[in-house]
Amino acid sequence: MFIVTTVENGTFKNSSMGHLHTNTKPTIGDYNDFHETKDAAAIYKAMKGWGTNEKAILSILTRRSLKQRMEIVEEYQKRYKKNMIKELKSEIRGKLGELLLSLFHNKAEFYASEIHGAIAGYGTDELALTERIKRIQKDLKTEVMADVSGEFENLLSALMQDKRRRSGPHNKDVQSTTAVAKKLVKAGVGIWLGTDEKKFVEIFSEASYSELAEISKEYEKLTNLTLIDSLKTETSGDFQNLLVYIVQYAENPINHYARILQNALQKGSRFKGRNSYRTVIRVLVERSEIDLGDIVDRYALIADNSLESDWLMALATLLTSLLNLSCGDLQTNNVMAGPGSTLTMRELRFNQILEFLKQPFDPQVEDLVSYYNTLWHSWNDLSVAFSYGLEWKLPLALQAIQSVVDSFPPYLEQMEMELQRPRHAANYKKTPTDCMSKAMNCSMNILSSMSRDLKPGSGAIGLDGEYLKEFDVRFHNLVNNLIDNFANCSSALNEAMIDVFAAIGSHLYSRLPEKVEQRIAPFLLSVAQADSTDVSFRVKSRVGRCLEKYVEFPIFRTNFLFLMDVFELCERFLLESNHEVRISYASTFASWTDVIVADYDSDVFENNALNIRILSTLVVCLELLAEAKYNVGRACGNIISWIPLRLLEINEVKTSVCIIVKALVSEIGTGDDARWICSEAVGNILRNRMFFEQLKEPVTDPIIMQLSNGMVDSLNLKERTHCVRSLRKVKDKEIYGTRYVVVWNHLCFTLAALPPTEKSEEIKNLKSECCLLFFHLIIMLEPEDFPSINDAIVENMQHLRSLVEATVPAIGMEQMNEAMIAVDYIKDVSQRLEMRTHERTVFALGEIVQLAIEIHRAARRKGVPST
Repeated sequence: MFIVTTVENGTFKNSSMGHLHTNTKPTIGDYNDFHETKDAAAIYKAMKGWGTNEKAILSILTRRSLKQRMEIVEEYQKRYKKNMIKELKSEIRGKLGELLLSLFHNKAEFYASEIHGAIAGYGTDELALTERIKRIQKDLKTEVMADVSGEFENLLSALMQDKRRRSGPHNKDVQSTTAVAKKLVKAGVGIWLGTDEKKFVEIFSEASYSELAEISKEYEKLTNLTLIDSLKTETSGDFQNLLVYIVQYAENPINHYARILQNALQKGSRFKGRNSYRTVIRVLVERSEIDLGDIVDRYALIADNSLESDWLMALATLLTSLLNLSCGDLQTNNVMAGPGSTLTMRELRFNQILEFLKQPFDPQVEDLVSYYNTLWHSWNDLSVAFSYGLEWKLPLALQAIQSVVDSFPPYLEQMEMELQRPRHAANYKKTPTDCMSKAMNCSMNILSSMSRDLKPGSGAIGLDGEYLKEFDVRFHNLVNNLIDNFANCSSALNEAMIDVFAAIGSHLYSRLPEKVEQRIAPFLLSVAQADSTDVSFRVKSRVGRCLEKYVEFPIFRTNFLFLMDVFELCERFLLESNHEVRISYASTFASWTDVIVADYDSDVFENNALNIRILSTLVVCLELLAEAKYNVGRACGNIISWIPLRLLEINEVKTSVCIIVKALVSEIGTGDDARWICSEAVGNILRNRMFFEQLKEPVTDPIIMQLSNGMVDSLNLKERTHCVRSLRKVKDKEIYGTRYVVVWNHLCFTLAALPPTEKSEEIKNLKSECCLLFFHLIIMLEPEDFPSINDAIVENMQHLRSLVEATVPAIGMEQMNEAMIAVDYIKDVSQRLEMRTHERTVFALGEIVQLAIEIHRAARRKGVPST
């Protein structure tokens, strides 16, 4: 089991983390032929006289467990009346000596030493603190807290209170991971300005690591953002580093430590000077008796381990001793991969894995448990490596795909045997299905990378005609094997197999021969349409995600029959009781509407019954608006802008549209990250007068009011921007109605609230849209409007001028047309108000519009690019 060390009442204990990693591979353990007397004598001899035989000392100490090393120290003291550790410290100095001496600390001493080193001297090594703070309690609290500040200090303090649950929730008082993920969304992306750091501190210091791993998955489902990516935008500094480290550790500790080593051992990382080697020491010492072997294997697959940094050469001998223990047969192959070696460590590790996978499977092998555990880790390591791209791994990708294809016969044979002797399955740490699922995951990563590399302009190297010809053969065999063996595989493996199809990109799909290509769409549709007793809802949900991607392929965009099959699936599954399936097909339906609106004229759908079915499907989608708001809003906006307006004369259609609009309007201004799409969707109603005439003010009036409020009050900048953009879609002042003056006033309030010096991209976009709305409102201005808007305009005249000066240079020529019209229009209004109360206000507005024209012309003469 993977062991995480924690502190309780000053004593270190072990807590199981089996969800993260099993059957770990330490590099140091109890030495079988151990004799403390012999070892003490050998070390004494190595230090006696002039010079020190470092190699002899290292060959002993790096092959003994901590317990055995301490026995050697005791024996040395008894035999020679000297402190061996002090002797070593005087004989071996520098970084090598520091690493060697750290091998004699017990965990409590080692962590305390590391924390003291992190906060000693000028400045604090926050990354070292981040690593260690997860494992200490109150003894060092005062010393640590004196050296840090802000939210970083608050999180460190919370972690040292040791409130973290040791495993998943065991009682109903602990909230579900989905509910916690929603809280994180609300505390981060759901807030316009700032972040609710207290909520982050609470969750990250109390949830178990297994819970955090699940919370991360749920968060991505809710936001389409990984939790780590979101943390990097919502937080900053050392607070951000600590949060990211905790998530990385929870998701995959092996990857986490491999990434730390990669950062420390490569040039240009943020670890510099003493912190670089201290980081290496920290990982090597801490994990050597736990899982350093797994970490080194993973590092070999993701990092260039030439270890070129000058400071690291002093540690080369000791590193070789430690690392060789994890690599078995590799230790004779120059593991350190120095400048003269022909193979790097990761290439050797790759070859080792692929050679193992090539071995014919013997169902009669004695230790099936060990075999499948090794097989799973082999596929897992390959999967991780290919997740970083193909790059130099192109030839290995061919071998890996072939190994996947070759795995099906022995897997199916083993499954047949398990049916006859099911009692053995319970003893597996990793089942045959687990192994095949990892093989599918490896295939998925290879195909994803190849799909990216085949895109024009990707800059991929090595994809010559000869290689692609060989790759195509393996790729075609893989697709055929997936389809042919699908029905014979377990439901869990079926999910992974569908994920492989979803990884195929458009350019890669086009390389399939017609005979193979014609099998895929019918296969996916048949899986989705199969009876639920034969195919699980989870598999059908994955088919939906796959079809969501496929409808965008050029070959399918023109296949109207295929598109209608996809629509019928969406129509069917959105009525299902299974929530996961409904969410999946809501997303598929949104992508389907993207294609229909872009490629097909609404007149193609002359069948009113079909149009009514589409609208009815939209109404069903509204039930998922709270959870799938982006996709539902996108689908609504697409169809509302595309549907034939003559259909509004049908009461059933009009009722459906009113329901859709009412639901979308209710979401505007809530500030959630994805709900901006709702404000964009209702804007498609405002730009068409026929909608206004058919739906009348009871529908359109709330739209304008809610958009106006959202422009001012929404906590999400993107949503505010889209509210402004939707208000600009009104082409007839009659549609604004009495809300015209409200829009004017709210525009002024918005400008007054904007931070004048903020230069983020989101603020720039909002200001540009406000400037264009200003021109848009000018050309509808009438003298009778001034009594209601004069005060707001006068109070914010400087804001309007500053807005024009800041945004007009980047506005395109076409968008400036309204400004050109506004110049003449404001002159006409000015003449009509001459010698009247609001003449000066109109004159000032005219000056601002004229200024906008002059600034724009000057910008064009200087060649400023317009957006």
